[in-house]
Amino acid sequence: MAKAIPYPSPPLASEAFVLRPLRVDDYPMAREIREHAETAEWVNALPAPDGESLVRLLESRRRAGRLLLLSIVGNDGAFLGEILLFVRTPEAAETDTRLRTSSRRLHAGAGSRPRRCAFSRCGLSQVSASSGCS
Repeated sequence: MAKAIPYPSPPLASEAFVLRPLRVDDYPMAREIREHAETAEWVNALPAPDGESLVRLLESRRRAGRLLLLSIVGNDGAFLGEILLFVRTPEAAETDTRLRTSSRRLHAGAGSRPRRCAFSRCGLSQVSASSGCS
């Protein structure tokens, strides 16, 4: 059985944002990112019909060692986007970052430094990254 992906501890944060597990009330904003007219054809739809189902699904995939999704939240509590870690093999993973249009000022910071810190703690030797804004 695969090892669960740990949540970063302590949580990753900067002067502008914090990364935390997705919450049920993040669902509408996460859906907005995924369904944005300019990017919807390249971004996967959410794999669950509501926040409760999505949180349960993400937790089961995290425990199975397959996926970690963290919400990117501004220090004011506003949902800014999400960062995902897809574990492909025990040694290698792929990441993706999705940000709301209003969060583009965070694009460079939200994509690089938190990825390196969070995912090196997961014991991965190789991480492939991509990112985008909607």
